[in-house]
Amino acid sequence: MRAADLGILRAGGVAGHRVSETLHAHWSHLALSAIRYGMEAGVPPEVLAHEASLVLAVGRGDVERTATTQVFDYAYRALGRPELALSVLVREPAPTGPAERLLLVVDVARAVFATGRTRYLADLLAFDDWPCDPTGLGRAMVSQLIDRALPTREELAARRRTRQRAFENNDWATLRELALFDVMWLQDDPKLMLALSAILKMNGAHGQADLAAAAARSMAERGPR
Repeated sequence: MRAADLGILRAGGVAGHRVSETLHAHWSHLALSAIRYGMEAGVPPEVLAHEASLVLAVGRGDVERTATTQVFDYAYRALGRPELALSVLVREPAPTGPAERLLLVVDVARAVFATGRTRYLADLLAFDDWPCDPTGLGRAMVSQLIDRALPTREELAARRRTRQRAFENNDWATLRELALFDVMWLQDDPKLMLALSAILKMNGAHGQADLAAAAARSMAERGPR
């Protein structure tokens, strides 16, 4: 690979750059195939993460970014460091499947919460730039985990009363907060996500509403977890 690069640089010209791009694309494909095999063969996660970093050093196209994000997510979670996986997920755009990326971000954020690292979640939310979350729905959902604990039965009953009053008063802002809480803390249920989508639409957040609806469809397709 190095020898080919040197020869192309000496030749120069548009054709040389095209050949170089093609070679790098082939190398990335081979490297990603090897990493996927390594995941199935039980290669240590720290090795997989290192190899994924090398792939990103060569090319940062949609294919490389999507594939390596999946590798980092797998590797860091296997190492018991879901906060590192979340850091990668929120900083990389979702070239394909924004609904799946949203669900993945939410799932990993819950894993971070389960480890007790809520301070890390708060620090991550303080960053303005979340390329994976152009609508802001992911941030809004993850923020529900900050300064919270598992709700008691009394708290859930109080929320039902609050929801009833909000419906009676057409208080869509309150209903939005309640719906966000529901999808993060209650059942992993597409019906709750659809309810959130409807309430987001009533709040005028049509981009978020469409994303929540797409996430609900993805949840229904994959079935119970």
